[in-house]
Amino acid sequence: MKIHNTDIVKSDLVHIDKCTGYIFWVEKSEWLHIWLGVEDRSGWMKRSEGRSGWVERSEGLNVWLGGEDWRAMHQGVISTRVGYTGGTTVNPTYRNIGDHAETVDIEFDPHRITYEDLLNLFWKSHDPTSFYRTQYMSAIFYHDEEQRVVAEKTKSEHQQGKVRPIVTKIALAGPFYEAEDYHQKYKLRQHPELLRKLALDERQLIRSKVAAKLNGYMGGSGSLEDFEKDKQELDLKHEVVKYVENQLRKTYKD
Repeated sequence: MKIHNTDIVKSDLVHIDKCTGYIFWVEKSEWLHIWLGVEDRSGWMKRSEGRSGWVERSEGLNVWLGGEDWRAMHQGVISTRVGYTGGTTVNPTYRNIGDHAETVDIEFDPHRITYEDLLNLFWKSHDPTSFYRTQYMSAIFYHDEEQRVVAEKTKSEHQQGKVRPIVTKIALAGPFYEAEDYHQKYKLRQHPELLRKLALDERQLIRSKVAAKLNGYMGGSGSLEDFEKDKQELDLKHEVVKYVENQLRKTYKD
């Protein structure tokens, strides 16, 4: 099922985001968002107004390029996009990010991966005991008491066995600002021939499940064996399948 901000009214799908600081926030409602953030694999989640049945999570990474691609490879992830969140600066940009963190927004299916699962991935994907400037901070922003409790619970669990205290911030969250187009699906954009075969416009490229998955494969986050399983579900054109398979053979041959 294709997911777009404008065409979902009832859905079982959820959204996830990534950023360079960890942040999670989920409002108690039919529609939820989650954000996280941290050093190399952070994220945030936030609630979507007026919709039902899905959740968004944003994660922060100190390098977007290594975040949006591999995050999309987790089972249950529907789509990804990068952006800015967590601060007060209005309409931040890459050159003027203000007090926001770079984030990756991930759309996911809660029947295949849960909110707690995502939090556990968040904790394991970085060192939450290290301090980083706001752009790369580790944080979790919640939208209701239930989400706060889950965040605190998983934090406590992951504190066990660590010598230094976890410094991840757990607090309420704010708006998500989509990053410039040229930041979106960066690894996929390095393959203009594949982009032409996909024939997606900029909006579709940002929100498409196909683009998210192929961005992951082009970033080296999936094997040929993985692609054999994914290509049927993605319903790809023959010429796209051949291109991706050839690229993966080259990658793993090298």
